[in-house]
Amino acid sequence: MIVGHTVQENGITAFCEENVWCIDSGIAEYTVTVNLQENFLKPDEVCLLDLGRVCDIAQVSVNGSQSVILWKEPFKTEVTRLLKAGENTLNLKLARELLLIHRRSAYDERFWLNHMVTFMTTPGNHNDTYVEEYLRHFFTQYGKGCDLMECGRKDENHIGGLSLMLPLLIVLGQDREYALKTALNHMKLTHGGPAMNHGGKIIAHIILDVLHGEKLEKAIVEHYRYKDGNVSADSFESLIEFPDHIVVGKHFSSACYMDQSIPATLYLALKYAQEAESGLISNTMCGGDNAGRGSVLGALLGAAGGLNCWPNRWLNGLIDITPYDISKLV
Repeated sequence: MIVGHTVQENGITAFCEENVWCIDSGIAEYTVTVNLQENFLKPDEVCLLDLGRVCDIAQVSVNGSQSVILWKEPFKTEVTRLLKAGENTLNLKLARELLLIHRRSAYDERFWLNHMVTFMTTPGNHNDTYVEEYLRHFFTQYGKGCDLMECGRKDENHIGGLSLMLPLLIVLGQDREYALKTALNHMKLTHGGPAMNHGGKIIAHIILDVLHGEKLEKAIVEHYRYKDGNVSADSFESLIEFPDHIVVGKHFSSACYMDQSIPATLYLALKYAQEAESGLISNTMCGGDNAGRGSVLGALLGAAGGLNCWPNRWLNGLIDITPYDISKLV
């Protein structure tokens, strides 16, 4: 996890929407997560973090390390000793915990919340130096003595929250109604609110249709209708001629908010329905909340193509999961 602060020129435009950041200058914070394999570097190699063009001064921290200040060109620093093999995507670690629990016993909301609290408060369970706002809110409420069932936010609006319902949706998918109800209620434990419920239902219906034999493309067209009626999956065809980073970045924002991230994800799923590997790579290159979009996009493409749609090098590179886990749970 790399966190940096830089002083910007007029207009913060690199990672922020102009209609959100109505300021002319100041300090911006960027966070980037990089997944490294154990053998990423050879013993005689070093890793340099290159910030590229910086207007004034930058302050950089890697995996929670003491900040390094870069005040002149070249804006580079050697970070080899600070790198840790693994990933820092806490939502997906929690999703995996949910799968492992389901293997041992029937799903129970309160049992899950107790397990989540234990997992999050046990040292060494995760490397994430950035904990999402929904978890900070949850544990703030928990610390005040609120009942676990009431600690979640009621106004969430981030696509990353959908990753928490996907495991249940898939493993319970044989019973459509039970899977839909259980998955949406599970999501509400931490990600309540109308935006999450609306987007969650769209994704859930599409995945359940696909698991029951429907083509991914047809399921997307069937279930996606934007709430104001102005956007539907049918309109995606007019965007195919544009590069993906223009569609997901200009036409739709690459940010995490549901009204933009849902159509952005479904556009990529429709375009790459038969090319799962290329679809996830393109999503990554589009930037923004590519982790949140990627978890949903991967579920859509995986439901349609199964394990065979993913290259072996990806499956073999998974962290904290065994071949038995994959074959039994996904």
